[in-house]
Amino acid sequence: MGNMIAGTKIVMLLISGVIIIPIQLINNAFFPRFAMRLPIHYHGFLLWLIGLKVQVKGELPGNEPAIYVSNHAGYIDVPVLGSLVEGFFVARADLARWPFFGPLSRAGRTLFVDRTRRSQARQHVDMLTERLDKGESIFFFPEGTSNDGTHIQPFKSTLMSAAELQLEDGQTPLVRPISIAYVGVYGLRTGRREREIYAWYGDTELVPHLWQLFQIGAGEVVVWFHEPVRASDFPTRKELTQHCEKVIRTHSAMLLAGRETPAA
Repeated sequence: MGNMIAGTKIVMLLISGVIIIPIQLINNAFFPRFAMRLPIHYHGFLLWLIGLKVQVKGELPGNEPAIYVSNHAGYIDVPVLGSLVEGFFVARADLARWPFFGPLSRAGRTLFVDRTRRSQARQHVDMLTERLDKGESIFFFPEGTSNDGTHIQPFKSTLMSAAELQLEDGQTPLVRPISIAYVGVYGLRTGRREREIYAWYGDTELVPHLWQLFQIGAGEVVVWFHEPVRASDFPTRKELTQHCEKVIRTHSAMLLAGRETPAA
């Protein structure tokens, strides 16, 4: 029964992609407002397909362009965040070459970056600032890699240069830290082993992981929107990055432990 359900869901995923990609490409070219709204609905559909319920903590942001900075367990983070807020994602360059997910990401105007080529860092930052200047928001994962859903890797500050852009109102963009924690599966609180069902990292094969994901029961993820800051609040970009990392690391640990306040 589980295999039949998983197979049906994968077919639905593929069919939805075939439908949504050309629609979104048309929206990108002619209907930019719809191009920003459609991904929220599509990501919501993907979460329904997975069986993942999103609980929001903190205040959902408004329409002001912002840089959303989050920890990263795997590709599921994209529909989780994308179902809540308008914006585009920053992803590693090789994703653009993946079958299905590559065209889907390109239709969503994902910005692909090669973090191994330092010579392109300035170009990537320029592309980010250009979109911020147009009033768009950015999601990116400063760990530069995914993790096991429990541990968080050190944050990299390179792309945070975009936070130093001066907007038309004379201010630097809002930077909003976000903690993501996969806290429930099978109706029970997750432990480390269960959290790895949602995480995609290391040498895990994508298709078997996707197959397992579609076989499990309802799950729950908590998304915690923290107080926004600006680059102008900090002496350096590195200190801004460290602040985001500390906030996200602390609150992710709280969520996974089932606490509402930091441990004494």
